[in-house]
Amino acid sequence: MQQFAELANRALSHPLERAHPLWSLHVAPRLDGGDVGVLMKIHHAMVDGKSALALALLLLDLDPEASEPPPLRERPWAGERPPSGAKLALDAMGDYGTEPLRALRRGMRVARTPSRLSDTLRRAALAVSEDVARPAPASYLNVPIGPGRTLVGHTTDLRALIEVKRALGVSLNDVALGVVAGALRQLALMRGVAPAPLKAMVPVSRRSAVEDEAPGNRIALVGVALPVHLRDPLARLDAIREATRAFKSDDRAAGGETLLGGLALLPRALQAPVARFASSPRMYNVVISNVPGPRVPVYLLGAECVEVLPVIPLSEGHALSVGVFSLRDRLCFSSYADPEALQLAPELPGALSVSVLELVRAMSRPGRRVSTLSA
Repeated sequence: MQQFAELANRALSHPLERAHPLWSLHVAPRLDGGDVGVLMKIHHAMVDGKSALALALLLLDLDPEASEPPPLRERPWAGERPPSGAKLALDAMGDYGTEPLRALRRGMRVARTPSRLSDTLRRAALAVSEDVARPAPASYLNVPIGPGRTLVGHTTDLRALIEVKRALGVSLNDVALGVVAGALRQLALMRGVAPAPLKAMVPVSRRSAVEDEAPGNRIALVGVALPVHLRDPLARLDAIREATRAFKSDDRAAGGETLLGGLALLPRALQAPVARFASSPRMYNVVISNVPGPRVPVYLLGAECVEVLPVIPLSEGHALSVGVFSLRDRLCFSSYADPEALQLAPELPGALSVSVLELVRAMSRPGRRVSTLSA
């Protein structure tokens, strides 16, 4: 397992080669106890969390006795000839020219309905005020980063966290955010600094039912205040519940989608700097992405899939991102970091374990009450 972790870190520390399709697959067929390790790398320009999961599930079976696919020699395949530079340039010009027109047509459809236009503008204004205009606080998580990457994970019993969810009337996403907030509090204490609030950027899927498995990105980004400064895990969870309820009731995700779509209407010279600003430390401290996985057993050539660690890309100035993945009766947390910029990254699995234990124990306190004690 240690060798597979080292393989994963090496593979994740090297960018995908732009001269080839922007994906790769690494397989470690013999690990401890007969386990198998698989690492999929797919550029975020091609997929978001849900479409990446759909592609990964193509490798898996619902039946451990599923028949093996026929050997490749029985299914000859030949790739298309690489396109010429001229064709690539023409295709790019077509994309750049038609996307603003598509965005303009969407805007015109909205403008034809005054009430819909008013709602769209209101949501976009809320997204600006809450997710753009309100800067993220300074944090040790936001420092210059290099090319090195490390992926560490922690898997916990999902059933205990579902009990917390039901008892408090919150979502599983709220519980996951509460666990991560508790772990980041532990990390701050390990560094010897006072735990302080952070701003998490939480991707929200905007896919319809018919788009669930389609490639591409259909996400909006919503800022959520992480109450890392609160000592009581139930108080942290209560604050997170109020924050997520607010953005759901205001439908800020729709406003964020409108803002992202508006990038296509900007002159090309402005698109890159605006995109860099949108992913800067001023906008958020850390990305926390929750991807719901299969709740039934899935297999690869008869081997049951027991852990999935989603990799959430790091943008400049962000030393850490956190992925959450539900798999059958387990909840998998993945911490993706620059090991030089965040030298405490190996401590994150332990911090997540402590945070889960704190939350479960707090639920069993007699006469439990939500507290707002700070550090």
